[in-house]
Amino acid sequence: AAPPQQTLAPLAFHTPPVVAHSEGSLVAAAMLAQYPDVYPTFLNKVVSMGAPFLGAIDPYLYAQGWEKFVPFMSNANTALLGNNWTSVYQVLPQWPFFTPLFPPSPSVSQIVNGQPSVHWPALPRPTALPDSSNPKSVWGEISALTPQSFPNWYAFIGYGHGSNRQIVQTISDLVNNLAFSKPCLTLQKSDGDGTVPLFSSEAGSMVSPDNMIFVQEGHAQLPKNGTVINGILNILNGMSALLVNGLIPESQVPTFNPLDIITINVCSPVAVSVTDSSGDTINSQVSQIQNATYENIADATQIDLPWNDIFQVQITGAGTGTFDLVINGMGGEHAPLSYIFRAVPVLQGSQGTVSVGGTTVPTLQYNYTGKNVIDTIPANATPPTILCTGCYFIVQNLRATFAFNVGYVGGVSAFTYNYRSSSQTVQFVSTVTSAISVSGNSATFSGQGTLNGEAGYSFSVKTTDGGGPGSGLDTMAVTITGPNGYSYSVTATVVGGDIVVHQ
Repeated sequence: AAPPQQTLAPLAFHTPPVVAHSEGSLVAAAMLAQYPDVYPTFLNKVVSMGAPFLGAIDPYLYAQGWEKFVPFMSNANTALLGNNWTSVYQVLPQWPFFTPLFPPSPSVSQIVNGQPSVHWPALPRPTALPDSSNPKSVWGEISALTPQSFPNWYAFIGYGHGSNRQIVQTISDLVNNLAFSKPCLTLQKSDGDGTVPLFSSEAGSMVSPDNMIFVQEGHAQLPKNGTVINGILNILNGMSALLVNGLIPESQVPTFNPLDIITINVCSPVAVSVTDSSGDTINSQVSQIQNATYENIADATQIDLPWNDIFQVQITGAGTGTFDLVINGMGGEHAPLSYIFRAVPVLQGSQGTVSVGGTTVPTLQYNYTGKNVIDTIPANATPPTILCTGCYFIVQNLRATFAFNVGYVGGVSAFTYNYRSSSQTVQFVSTVTSAISVSGNSATFSGQGTLNGEAGYSFSVKTTDGGGPGSGLDTMAVTITGPNGYSYSVTATVVGGDIVVHQ
């Protein structure tokens, strides 16, 4: 005979809750959107922690390879990971997160497809991009949920930690109100859990404001925070999470003030590395300094450091142009400190060092490539722009070529002049520019250098920016003197190239 059937006792807890962290919260929301009949028979509570209801900028930085996913992984390898990392696309920011110098701001679709500029590549997997206008996508599904459709959703939201809020296009070098150097990109932060900004965690359409619980904690630490755990237990036992000390409603969240942070922004063709007093380093390859972050943002670099040490910032030229180094120290235990090293010329291999974290404005010790001269570059100076690249004029039916990039006194300013005839060779390269002056559209600069490879020669140049390229109004006068009464002097109108002079 068949054994008698057994009757199972009803489960005492027949509607288990879902407790989700970060992107798992979006998965739970999408499930409820697709299967609304699970509530309340099979599920009557969801508790989320650090939910990116409007996404976050960090996943975008990972996908671009502009930020490391973990400290031991390089930015380049993070980008390779992003090529095969579908889930990171599902938490891309859902607001226009790039602010250009001039409006309008591009849409999310334009940003992820690389339309802001040639320095802004499209993400490598366009078919994986989320589409909030599609009701069948994750973002389209969860936006349809309301507190009325699921009243028992509780959200634990981290605050008090700087979270990437916006990529902003800025410019440091303004010459006569003209954007003379290329713009820079910087990351601006707002309140949040260090990964998800506060406004994104608060944007869950299914979460009643009364069910939002705030805690001063970082994103990754939320699931193991004892205060959060006790708050979740209170909710599951039918009590208020706000009875737990350390959990507060939105009305009690204090104003966000980032304190004791040093932010370093570099806009240029340079590589940057920072070392603390114990020898730990953060750069594009390694991240050894605790609580420090490193981001490459297109052609710019941003490093955030805890202001608890004296740091050595090392600059290495990776190309040709100028760089801006901007340091901002935000107070707390320190008085706020802000300074900039502006429009410093750079060649590949140039080296610079500046000590940051002290209470005074430092100087940049700088070795411009090939000069073997250590210059002291002052902070907060606006150097003149005295520039000509690939210029030439005619002397006795022969071409004389010259180039200069002059702004700061020292080896950092460069001047070259080349002229060869059947009876004379003049190949001059400056080593140090010792005096610079600008008056209107004319500039004079002088110093020392080598002639035909021999040291001990002096030069003086007077140049006038009379008009644009091809105007025939730019002029150039150069005098070179040296040992044994040597003297060479010429004045001419520039035929090729364009002299630029700005104070």
